[in-house]
Amino acid sequence: MRNRKKICAFLSSFFLLLSASVAVAAEPSYNNEEIFDAASGFTYKVVAYKGVASAEILDFETEESSVELTIPNKIAGYPVCLIGERAFADRMDITKVILPESVREIGKWAFSQSNVTEVVLPETLERIGDGAFYYCVGLEKINVPEHTQIGREVFRLCRQLRDENGFVIMNHVLVDGSGEWSETVTVPDGVTVIGASAFAGSMGGVATGKFILPSSVETIQSHAFFMCSADEILLSEGLKVIESNAFSSMRLSEITIPNSVLTIEKGAFQDIHTASGEKFLIKGKALSVAELCATEEGFDFEPTNRQLIGDVNGSDAYEAEDALMILQMTVKLHPVYGYTADMDLNGTVSADDALCVLQNVTKLAK
Repeated sequence: MRNRKKICAFLSSFFLLLSASVAVAAEPSYNNEEIFDAASGFTYKVVAYKGVASAEILDFETEESSVELTIPNKIAGYPVCLIGERAFADRMDITKVILPESVREIGKWAFSQSNVTEVVLPETLERIGDGAFYYCVGLEKINVPEHTQIGREVFRLCRQLRDENGFVIMNHVLVDGSGEWSETVTVPDGVTVIGASAFAGSMGGVATGKFILPSSVETIQSHAFFMCSADEILLSEGLKVIESNAFSSMRLSEITIPNSVLTIEKGAFQDIHTASGEKFLIKGKALSVAELCATEEGFDFEPTNRQLIGDVNGSDAYEAEDALMILQMTVKLHPVYGYTADMDLNGTVSADDALCVLQNVTKLAK
């Protein structure tokens, strides 16, 4: 009986050690080693994607001159979740690509300047990286799921995807506006987002153009008008968010911010310059994000509504609260409204402005 217990204990320990060794052996190695799968022709590497060992496709080998490429769901037992950066860039032999449901991301420049004419994307796709289909001049057909995040310049110079107005629009997002334009560019109604870098470099650097955005546009993404040059950009009520660098490095004299805008991210007008060399002018509602942006970025500001200078609480009267708020601005305890708070009109917000307000409060009390 005693020997039998010893044998059972030994066998139990043995199987525990065996299972542990198998678990260690099964743990994938994330050492960026490129692996060629001869059966499929794909080169891949094993990566940890959201905590799961997955395959990232890096290349494809074929002797055929024209290929309709179907990416497998799995390679060597690993789910294919990623298409690697520049995996199929410059390939003239691939004409059609079908991605499986397992793919979650397409890397930067993955198919850029390739000969692909049709791409089938899965509904599970979460992101398309910057420039993924850049300069795919023959690309005619692609389905982008509504929830998929689109990076910068993804469809730049994809001429076959342009509509009758010269735009590439995906799911109400204007992702590319790099066509040849006349003096006025009118974004069609229904577009809700001006995509990242959509118009970057448009207008050929000559300040003779005008951009007109409809009321349906809610967001202008980063670098949307980077290095553009225009006489005028007309923004409509309905716009809510202007992201960082949206108008950076532009040549533009002034812009009017609609009252509907709730957020202007820092650097939205970074390195902007005017044709005359004067300060850039932002027009908008006093005590709004437009005035805050002008103050923080050092631009001139002109209110589009009648506003009592010094009335920083917006009550249409001088009150002690206005003086308190101005004092809070001087020590950065309150956002600085550089135009409305500058009671003595000397170009800065200081305790003197608060004193001016209190003097007016005293006059009104007499």
